[in-house]
Amino acid sequence: MTRDIQGGCLCGAVRYRLASEPFEAGYCHCAICRRSTGAPVVAFGTVPFEDYQVTGSPCRRRSSDFGERWFCSECGTQLAMHVDHQPDTIDFTIATLDDPEHVRPQFHIFFGSRIGALQIIGVLVTLTGIVVVASRGQFALLAGLAFNIGDLWIVLACLLYAGYALALRDRPAVPAIVFFAAMAAVAALTSVPLVVAEIVTGHFFMPTATGVALIVFIGLLPSFVSQIFFIQAVEAIGPARAGLFLNLVPIFGPLLAVLVLGEPLSAYHAVALALVLGGIYIAESFGPGKQR
Repeated sequence: MTRDIQGGCLCGAVRYRLASEPFEAGYCHCAICRRSTGAPVVAFGTVPFEDYQVTGSPCRRRSSDFGERWFCSECGTQLAMHVDHQPDTIDFTIATLDDPEHVRPQFHIFFGSRIGALQIIGVLVTLTGIVVVASRGQFALLAGLAFNIGDLWIVLACLLYAGYALALRDRPAVPAIVFFAAMAAVAALTSVPLVVAEIVTGHFFMPTATGVALIVFIGLLPSFVSQIFFIQAVEAIGPARAGLFLNLVPIFGPLLAVLVLGEPLSAYHAVALALVLGGIYIAESFGPGKQR
């Protein structure tokens, strides 16, 4: 039998009852939760939306582009958070329960999203797809792989890009195109000394017409358009979920080689694509994907 779980605000104007046990509970350290409550961390539990039964009239205010917070208009107690992309559930603040000690948080959220076990499985499945591409479907070839200095630079670049993706959540409150323009301007300025060095040492050469076309293509699509979409994706669903889709890059590369360069399509291409898409489906469909 489900125990009677009730709670309410400080002044008693708003009361609520949970018709079911919380199916998850955690601590959120994100900036929005901290600022909206004035606390260093917020403990919350989650129940189906219809099981959060309210008596009284809590006020609702959109605290972000993806959700609203419920609070008492008389005493200001924050009661719950309801996000747009998970309309069937609601997060209530554990501190407002009459007996909060009965709900024990099990995880911590630091950037507004957490990674669950199924999301980790999804990531591993996508990485398996990448390994299939790298080995051309012959796993024995992996034993003969060797790292050189270029590979180490790529690993460093991946780590820096992961930090960039996490930092995007706290970027200045400006449109994505303005933020990207600022980064592009900084990148252009830092490239000037390198171009000068190439000219002085005699290593500079003018690109051919094909080279210019490739520069325009890379500048517009892989650089400009893709980065604008990625910045907006991080803002909408968080870096953990948005970053997962970057695993499609090693798959699209060989597919473009097939379509553009006429390279043969092999069975391992299809296997790799199925693994990457399957991993993304697992992570997106069955992972918590919690963003507050």
